[in-house]
Amino acid sequence: MGKLKAALPAKIAERIFDKKILWLIRADPVFITKIHIAELKTKFQANRLDLCELRAVVSVLPMDFENDADGKKLEWREKLVDMLREKVKKEEGGDPQAGKRDRAYGEEVKGPYDPDAGEAAPPPVHSEFGLCPSSLTHVYGVQMS
Repeated sequence: MGKLKAALPAKIAERIFDKKILWLIRADPVFITKIHIAELKTKFQANRLDLCELRAVVSVLPMDFENDADGKKLEWREKLVDMLREKVKKEEGGDPQAGKRDRAYGEEVKGPYDPDAGEAAPPPVHSEFGLCPSSLTHVYGVQMS
C-alpha cells in the first residue's frame, strides 16, 4: 500500500485497499475474465460503493468470462449492472444520497490532477449510465504512475 498512500490521501488509499473490487479498475482485462467465481463473490464484493466507484467498476467488467459454463460469473456481473441501474435511477429521481461520494473523499478530492479543470479530455462514455471512468485518474482525481 506504500505507493498508493504516496499518491493518494490516506483515507482514499485505505478505501481502495479495503474495497478490493476497486482494484479491478486498474486490472488487466484478461485477468478479470479469469477470476474464479468464488473470488468474485467474496473478495470482489460491491457493497457500499458510491455511484462513481460503481460506474468505474462496471465500465471495466468484461462482457464474457473464461470458464463460465454455468453462467455464474455473468450473473455476478449482471447484479452489479442492476445495482448501478438502481443507483442511477435514484440519482435521476432526485435522491440527494444517490450520487453522494463516500466520506473517504471528504468535501473535495485534491491531487496532482484536477478532473474538473478541463485540462484533459474526459474519459469516453461507456454505457447508459453516463460517464464511466476507467482509471483511478478519473475516479480519484489523482494520477498513478
